[in-house]
Amino acid sequence: MGDSQTGAYFRFALAGARGPAIRLTPERLMRVPLPHASMATDLEAINVLADGRVVVLSERLRALFGESGMIADYGAPLSEFGKRGLEGLAVRRVKDSTSLVEVCGRGATPTTTRCTSS
Repeated sequence: MGDSQTGAYFRFALAGARGPAIRLTPERLMRVPLPHASMATDLEAINVLADGRVVVLSERLRALFGESGMIADYGAPLSEFGKRGLEGLAVRRVKDSTSLVEVCGRGATPTTTRCTSS
């Protein structure tokens, strides 16, 4: 599947699964579309904000996307250069439904954004 599934992420139910190895069978995968993220063909990372929104990071667009559209745009200083761009995404809950979101790129200083529920 990989990058051929533009604008979507996948869920897999782990309820009742036992290790040490859990088999990820295709019939148990659930494709979850992120309609406004379909323009971001290079999703680099995925995480969940404190309010439960799933967010994905686009390296090419330098932006964080959720189900309702773009949540944050990180601008030109974090542009992809020489095949190096945004790669990492970390989310930390700070209070109620507020998250601190940090993105980082290879060779770049991490950038922090505060996200609150919409």
